[in-house]
Amino acid sequence: MKNSLLTCLIVLVASGLSAQCGNDQTPPVLVPAFNPVFTLGGPKCTAVVQPEQLLQSVSDNCSPTSSLKLRLRRAGTGTGFPILPAGGQLTLTPADGPGPHFVEVWGQDTMGNAGFIFTSLTVGNPGGCTFNLLPDTLRANVGVPTGLEDMQWTLDGQTMPSPGSFATSDSYIALESNFLSGFGTNDAITITPSKDNDPLNGVTTFDIVLITKDILGWEFLDNPYKYIAADADRNGRVTVGDLLEIRKLILGIYTELPDNSSWRFVPEDYIFPMPEKPFFEQIPESVTFGPNRSTPLPNFIPIKVGDVNSNAVLSNFSDPVVEDRSLANLEIPDLLLQSGQTVRVPVCLADFSNLFGLQCAFRFDPARMAISGVQPGALAGFSDAHFFQPEPGLLTLSWSSLKLEQADTREPLFFLEINALQSGTLRDFLQLHSNRLQAEAYDLEGQIAKLELHYRTLPAPGLDAIQVAYPNPAAGQFYLPVQLAQPGPVAIELFGSDGRQVSLIEENLVAGLHQLEVPCAGLAAGVYSYRVVAGTATAQGKVVLR
Repeated sequence: MKNSLLTCLIVLVASGLSAQCGNDQTPPVLVPAFNPVFTLGGPKCTAVVQPEQLLQSVSDNCSPTSSLKLRLRRAGTGTGFPILPAGGQLTLTPADGPGPHFVEVWGQDTMGNAGFIFTSLTVGNPGGCTFNLLPDTLRANVGVPTGLEDMQWTLDGQTMPSPGSFATSDSYIALESNFLSGFGTNDAITITPSKDNDPLNGVTTFDIVLITKDILGWEFLDNPYKYIAADADRNGRVTVGDLLEIRKLILGIYTELPDNSSWRFVPEDYIFPMPEKPFFEQIPESVTFGPNRSTPLPNFIPIKVGDVNSNAVLSNFSDPVVEDRSLANLEIPDLLLQSGQTVRVPVCLADFSNLFGLQCAFRFDPARMAISGVQPGALAGFSDAHFFQPEPGLLTLSWSSLKLEQADTREPLFFLEINALQSGTLRDFLQLHSNRLQAEAYDLEGQIAKLELHYRTLPAPGLDAIQVAYPNPAAGQFYLPVQLAQPGPVAIELFGSDGRQVSLIEENLVAGLHQLEVPCAGLAAGVYSYRVVAGTATAQGKVVLR
């Protein structure tokens, strides 16, 4: 009996804790360490402070200690929970002096509750450590062995160093010990990195989706470097204009952004006064120093313009991106095209729901066919701004809604208007071209699916044949593929749920494969039956209208 009561009590207490944590609004409890001292040292005469070194203990009412996020920053240099990389650690140099230095230490639990404490630290220098100005090396701090490739370094100043006092490569600049020889006390030199090639590297329609969510207030970009990447027109704001610029780059209307470089660089020791508004003040993109410099030269944080989710390839030594992506099919009916024929081909999406964005490129032989237009289907707001033909035989397409409206994937997404210049099957004429643009679909939760092109199989030649209706369910219209071995009549009857005929289509068609459009605008939603007679073939089925 006592064991049963104890078990019930444990269950009740656990249930109470679960309910409490479900509505948890309590930040972690931080207890500061007593009088921490950090000693300067190493080749750059610095001390690196981690947030846990300033705490005696940290705990939370619901989240395990191992799941808590800890950050720090100099007191008064920002608001809200510090954002990486600036909030991960603090670097002290001889320029800081002994202190005390006041610091904010922050903790955040798994529910997003954040709190902080003020504490102080002092800087020790018992060995009389001084910062050795040179030699020194600057690189883009990207975590790969050779840094970012194909970089350029510009040096500028009233007094310039001799050519043999520094060496540059495509990933770093190395300053020799005689770099500042002949410089006066007040002379200074400015070093500026740049990289302006491969503007499409890492840039996809998914970046447009992420920027749109920020503009609409659905989900904000979570660090200042992402805002800099999103500012494609480089006007110090993130607006719809940036979306239009990035889409033109993706489609191939632009070969490069007209008002921006491919990469931007920010010194890693720069502290944003307002991380949530990084353009509050002018952002430094170079470092200036002279003979009296008392702090080490910082590396640079590289920012790929347009690449908000940071998946650009950094160098030939970068680890390949391993992605666990689902697959979805773009479905196109295979057609037997006759030279001189013009067809309107519906493009559908299978195995994917909650569609909020997609991109793809189609490659075709311009001697065999032409694409004269792309007509809207289920993609909200689709227009001429969402596709382009940057060269003969290539069609690029990038769509996402400015209102983040979900596309109805039960309907054709869009229609390709194809002019056949030679006879043949459509599958031999038209394929995806993933080398130019990765074929992808996105939902609003951030899931990315790889798109593959799937053709519906043609019936055997020389036979009368009728294929099933698609899309199903449908709205506005649906299609019936029909093949005739000889010229002849085709009849399509559509019946309501009460068995009464609501539509009759009769046509005389030439031999070959045809995509017959059955209009159903104005018909009430529900289940309808159809019956088709084409030559010697007959077929019947059901279609759901929405």
